[in-house]
Amino acid sequence: MGGRTESIWDEFTKRNFSIPPLGKAEREINSIEVAADFYSKYKTDTRIMKRMGLQGLVYNMDWIRIFPKNSTDFNPEGIKFYDDVFKTLVENGIKPIPILYHWDTPMWAEIQGGFENRNVIEWFRNYLCIVFQYLGKYSNLWFVNDENSTL
Repeated sequence: MGGRTESIWDEFTKRNFSIPPLGKAEREINSIEVAADFYSKYKTDTRIMKRMGLQGLVYNMDWIRIFPKNSTDFNPEGIKFYDDVFKTLVENGIKPIPILYHWDTPMWAEIQGGFENRNVIEWFRNYLCIVFQYLGKYSNLWFVNDENSTL
């Protein structure tokens, strides 16, 4: 959806988990392909959050929604999606708190060595530049990655 391509997480789940077939009810709750479907339901979800009195939403962004094919050609449709989401949140008094990376390296980057390839620094920098150019106005609080751990 929205020009998003595959990440290492997509590949991992396809190799290691059974994804129920289309049309089966269990697909929606057991498949990364659909999951909670925030992509299609963010307006409804935002209304629910507002009724609950939430003031912020910590949200994992998809690098591959912004750069689905390579590190230089960004996806305007992906930027528009996030612009629409962030604008909707702000209009409802909910601060977007984006997480820029959630252990979902794009497959195009992984094929080139992923984080073992020093070019990943430039690839990620390009992603950040586009994100902040188009979406930086929506929040003053951003996280680089989620679920930090010590190794």
